[in-house]
Amino acid sequence: LITDTVRISCADSLCLDLCMEEFEQYFWTPAGLFPSGGSRPVVYPGGNVMVYLNHTDSGIVDSLYIAMTDSLPAARLTFTVNQFEVQFTNRSGCASQFLWEFGDGATSADENPVHTYPHSGAFQGSLTAWNEYGADTRDFTVNIVIQSTGEPLHEKIRLYPNPANDLLYIDAEENLLPLHLEIINSQGMILRTVILKGKETCVSLSGLNAGVYVARMSSAGNRYNFRFFVIK
Repeated sequence: LITDTVRISCADSLCLDLCMEEFEQYFWTPAGLFPSGGSRPVVYPGGNVMVYLNHTDSGIVDSLYIAMTDSLPAARLTFTVNQFEVQFTNRSGCASQFLWEFGDGATSADENPVHTYPHSGAFQGSLTAWNEYGADTRDFTVNIVIQSTGEPLHEKIRLYPNPANDLLYIDAEENLLPLHLEIINSQGMILRTVILKGKETCVSLSGLNAGVYVARMSSAGNRYNFRFFVIK
């Protein structure tokens, strides 16, 4: 390494290039910063840190201090989709607060939220990250394409009325029983968990605010998500 200290913005990454052809007996520490290893690793420090180049026989052979400078945040994110449910992972740099807008009217200030969308479609959302120096926004698009696993249950289950008020009725074929039911709000929170043992079951919706909900049902490896509305 040709220097002892590097100063970078906390939103930036850093590539350490050793120009070495043979790297087999060398390794970097702290290991958590170097998941890929190698002689040209790219690191995302996230804060002041001392990094070390080590040799398996001789121990530490060089070091570098990475110092963060005050800077504007940079909003970054990734997400994974599982039917209606989406796990968002925050990759923002320099940020201390966050605002997620999911594109269906729901929001969250969590760093890594899980959100359940009310129906299939393309949702245009955004992540805003900010600190004491300013804010940055990154837009994203989530495509919800509903796929049931196993045998489709929607042909064997009926939910009514929709919209509902205080009660939701569920008719299911007997060979599906018992049926596991979860009622989920638009923020992804599970509000009710019920085991349906009868062919016709009445589920109370008392305490639920007006809005869009998802009834997630599963039976013997099959799963079905059904969107319904609550009105008051």
